[in-house]
Amino acid sequence: MQPTNLPCHSIGRQKWRVADDGRARRCNLWGLEVQRIWIDTARKGTRLIHHQGDGRFNVDGDTLDLGERMVKWRYLMQ
Repeated sequence: MQPTNLPCHSIGRQKWRVADDGRARRCNLWGLEVQRIWIDTARKGTRLIHHQGDGRFNVDGDTLDLGERMVKWRYLMQ
């Protein structure tokens, strides 16, 4: 069943499950696994975003560095 309440800025929706919670208490990190994906094929101008780590993202080939905004785990970035 495809979700009917996709926001206007969304190209799709994903259903997740917790695959690993071994670091949840110590680091507040959760390993998630995608169970299902719905994509709005009518939407034009989609972009691919990939998290590279340390607050860096690749957006359609361009690097977006948001490391300065990643303040909760800043000590891990040194």
